[in-house]
Amino acid sequence: MIRIPSYDLSSHNTFGMKVKCALYIEYSSLDELRAVLAEDLPQPVLHIGGGSNLLFRGDFPGTVLHSAIGGISFAEAPTSPADSTSPADSCCPADSTSPADSSCPADSTSPADATSQADSSCPADSTCPADSTCPADSSRCQGRPDRPFPSPADDTVIVTAGAGVVFDDLVAETCRRGLWGLENLSLIPGEVGASAVQNIGAYGVEAGDVIDRVFCLDAATGEEIVFAAADCAYGYRDSRFKHEKGRYIVLKVTFRLTRRYAPVLGYGNIIAALEGRDLAALTPSDVREAIIRIRREKLPDPAETGSAGSFFKNPVIPREHFERIVASVPDGKVPHFDLPDGMVKVPAAWMIDTCGFRGAVKGGAKVYDKQPLVIVNATGSASPDDVIALESDIIAAVRSRFAVDLHPEVEHV
Repeated sequence: MIRIPSYDLSSHNTFGMKVKCALYIEYSSLDELRAVLAEDLPQPVLHIGGGSNLLFRGDFPGTVLHSAIGGISFAEAPTSPADSTSPADSCCPADSTSPADSSCPADSTSPADATSQADSSCPADSTCPADSTCPADSSRCQGRPDRPFPSPADDTVIVTAGAGVVFDDLVAETCRRGLWGLENLSLIPGEVGASAVQNIGAYGVEAGDVIDRVFCLDAATGEEIVFAAADCAYGYRDSRFKHEKGRYIVLKVTFRLTRRYAPVLGYGNIIAALEGRDLAALTPSDVREAIIRIRREKLPDPAETGSAGSFFKNPVIPREHFERIVASVPDGKVPHFDLPDGMVKVPAAWMIDTCGFRGAVKGGAKVYDKQPLVIVNATGSASPDDVIALESDIIAAVRSRFAVDLHPEVEHV
């Protein structure tokens, strides 16, 4: 266990805000976490992952907790997954202090310091979840018409990862093993525990599509509790854990992946990035490499330029409202995604760009030139107030121009 008072959080938030907390504690097991929570800690208590979705508004007066629970394991799916209450046997349980098993080498071809955020211009609003309800002819759910997205029983492998595992390390290892399901989420920064809380997503896939179980400590009772994916209330960048903040602390997550050919290629410019490739012969690693190239071309590297990736959620509006926006645009062209409930999702990046904010500056904060949905710490010394002022200007302009309220995806602390 690591305990540091008056701790500098600069390396624990990808915005690079130079802030401190009263006490920082990193734990490596369930027992250590229980012991920590039994203490009289400086309040409030905040649990963080990689800090890739946080904007600290100043020094944090309380305790920051961070999980170092590691381990990645792989096992065949149980015969009856519907009534299984625990993942397949894991060689690296969630409260293990040991690294991933020897079959998950430290020299994985994917770097541990994933630094690019999901491409927010291609939000994960797939209307076809990763299950057998996907129509066989849906290009959003498959790579070719004769191979629809698999049902849960098709060549399924259960992958278990500790909450402190770097998420992109997990993606890299599953791709290396030829498992489909996480490849579209390549290079999203952060850790496994946060992926289950935030329901991270990009390019037509969300973590909730392939999550099987989430193992948590109930901070109110001290008991371990297991949530099936259906009980996590997953939605667009949302989950039950975000609505019961502080109560459930993620220990480990199991994912239901498949060996069966199952690429999701209908989003963004994935197909273009794979030009010249035989789509029928793709591997998960092929798709991963294409997505990494796309993101690195569009999004800032937080190791060089601080940001929290996609700053705003993409608004979902009624079709009537969308038609009014179309009528207000000179060429009548508005990028959008039709949702099955009659609603329409419009890229916030397009709205921000249309309002003239690409490259806009406020103090040390700037709207990223290549992706207007991203606000960056352009000077390396931007203050939280700079970011918040730029955020407020954008919200006001979009509201005035389109009668739409943008809501930040980034959590303000």
